[in-house]
Amino acid sequence: MFESNHRRLWLGGTALIGAMLGLLIALPWFPMVSSGKRIQLEFLKSEPSHALLFFGFPGCGEICPIAMERLNVIKSNGGFPMPIQVGLVNIAPELPVFAVSEYAKAFDPEFEGYHLSQEDLSALTEEFGLSLPSANAALPTNFSHPDVLFLLEHLREDFWELKQVFSATRLTKQQLLKGL
Repeated sequence: MFESNHRRLWLGGTALIGAMLGLLIALPWFPMVSSGKRIQLEFLKSEPSHALLFFGFPGCGEICPIAMERLNVIKSNGGFPMPIQVGLVNIAPELPVFAVSEYAKAFDPEFEGYHLSQEDLSALTEEFGLSLPSANAALPTNFSHPDVLFLLEHLREDFWELKQVFSATRLTKQQLLKGL
């Protein structure tokens, strides 16, 4: 009896410690922004009125290809019940301007790639609550950046409202439909 209770307490404590460590490791990458936030995005078109925005870079070997392919599969299988802009914001400003557009369009011709100035990128990542490395060094292909996808709705002029934040590599059609 004592051994059984002791084992349950030990396993429960181990799981709790594991969960806390996981949170501490993931916390710097988790966006510190909540739905309802209004953000000015001059580079997005006003139509279609919804957008999915992802931060990544061409040459990424871990997160970007999975996320972009997942968006392509969801779109191809009728997961977008309305026209939705899909945009990849380049987080590696040392890359050529055309590279991010070509990379995004390789997954779907309607996907857009955005190459912002370092100043605009810094301001935007701050708006979205993302923690990214300094732009002074080139990003390695195994750089593990935030796995987040932002669902936005156009309000007026250049202003958009954040509707929901998803895991870009784990997004499902059902999650997207619920968010819309």
